Amino acid sequence: MYKNILGSVIKDIRKSKKITQVELSKKTGFSQNTISNHENGNRSLNESDINIYATAFDMLPEQLFEAYNVSHFNDPTIILEINSIIKELNPPNQLKALSYVKRQLAKQNKEKKS
Repeated sequence: MYKNILGSVIKDIRKSKKITQVELSKKTGFSQNTISNHENGNRSLNESDINIYATAFDMLPEQLFEAYNVSHFNDPTIILEINSIIKELNPPNQLKALSYVKRQLAKQNKEKKS
């Protein structure tokens, strides 16, 4: 079993999507009590659990971990919004968006070093 580091991310994503625990229960097959325990960090998550949540949120499991990493510094709902917009772009525009994001990151890193 993995230590439950994603509980708060699952809760944030669920709330950002305006889904109740009962509704998420129907999507995941987990009981509402299990979801509550996951969200509050009272119950461990394993790889299968993470995959189930990711599928329920129409995300990749990696995106849950990315949201966790970002949540220490930013609002994970912003990342979710960016991800949903990127998904709507056609492939050439996705590449343009990726290029822009990389330039912003390089600029930010350069500013940090100064």
